Amino acid sequence: MASRAITAGLLLWSAFGYAQAANSTTKLAVSTLYNEDLDTTFSINLPKDSEDLNFFLSSPLFSWFGVGFYPIMTGAPMLIFYPSADGTGVTVSPRYSTGETEPAYNSTMKVAIAGSTVKNGTFSVTGTCTGCRQWDDRTRLGSTEGFILAWGEDADFIATNDLTARVKQHAGYGRFEMDVHQATGPGGTDILLALEVTSTSDGATMYEFYQDKGNDGGFAHGVVMALATLVFAPMDVLTAGALGRWPMLHVITSSVMTAFLLAGMGLGVKISRLYIMTQQYRTAHQILGLLAIVALFLVGILGAVYRIVVRSAMRRGQQPPEKSWLLGKVHRWVGRMVWLIMLVNNGLGLQLAAANKTLIIGYAVLAAGALILVALIRWSIWCCTRHARQDEEEDKAGIELAQLYTSGQQMGQGGRS
Repeated sequence: MASRAITAGLLLWSAFGYAQAANSTTKLAVSTLYNEDLDTTFSINLPKDSEDLNFFLSSPLFSWFGVGFYPIMTGAPMLIFYPSADGTGVTVSPRYSTGETEPAYNSTMKVAIAGSTVKNGTFSVTGTCTGCRQWDDRTRLGSTEGFILAWGEDADFIATNDLTARVKQHAGYGRFEMDVHQATGPGGTDILLALEVTSTSDGATMYEFYQDKGNDGGFAHGVVMALATLVFAPMDVLTAGALGRWPMLHVITSSVMTAFLLAGMGLGVKISRLYIMTQQYRTAHQILGLLAIVALFLVGILGAVYRIVVRSAMRRGQQPPEKSWLLGKVHRWVGRMVWLIMLVNNGLGLQLAAANKTLIIGYAVLAAGALILVALIRWSIWCCTRHARQDEEEDKAGIELAQLYTSGQQMGQGGRS
């Protein structure tokens, strides 16, 4: 009887020891990062003899959240997380970054989601990524590896199931290390699903953390182009036609407008490199913008040639060539058309930047108001100058009649004498 009790005790002790060992092994097979500033938890488990990577992420809702399995963006495989279309789950998009630009969807990396929730302003997701541990012949996760993370604004959620959805520039980013050796071993998504969200890191250390100021380049591009289109371009249109007697004023306004447009274009080119959609310069906004810049320079050349022709004729005391007025007319009307293109193109730029509807509507109202105001001023000036020309012609005709009458009287008096 005693021997049976001893045997049973040994079996229970062995079972307890095995359970303890299994529990210890399970703990060692997970590395976890917790960031207090973001209240975000990220855990990984790496099964042995596999290229799979099991992950768990819990974070407040941002427009998107991303984790990269490399110390820098260039060459980093990434997982981008954002709310699903119905807002109850999480979409996980596997991507690859070729530089400090928007990462592109990578179909060779596969993600299987074991579970995801969106609740009370927080999302959590557990899944497996195949292809995140080794992504080329030279690069794979080592024993202690550098990772990156980034997040978008806490507004304007993407909310889509599209794995290729556009993501705006990050609102902040960080770098951290994870003990890959500690995370390697038995585990799986079941263990990660059962984990409680922790407020401490285990096997991971954050060593860089930055809050961005936002997309300053995009904001500056929009402001500069808005000033060029809504302020300096209308002034130039008015000075070109209404103040033709002072051509230098038109030269000044057109030069200032061109300077703003070139500055805005430079900012736009810089921003275009950040996003997949704009890197090839094939969007309507980019094409129209480049065409407007080219047309603007052609308009300037036409205006300069017209001015040279007219002044050259005046110096010789001659009338300008018969068809030279066509240069001036083309200069004026093409310039007006370029302004219209600029007005439309700014709206396309707001749409391309996924600006909110209030901003787009506000710009449309300002653009329409500027167009109507300039048209009314031009029409009023045209009416006034037309009447002035008519009065001048009538005065000239009256003078000519008076001269003829005086000449006739003198001839009559001479005949009587």
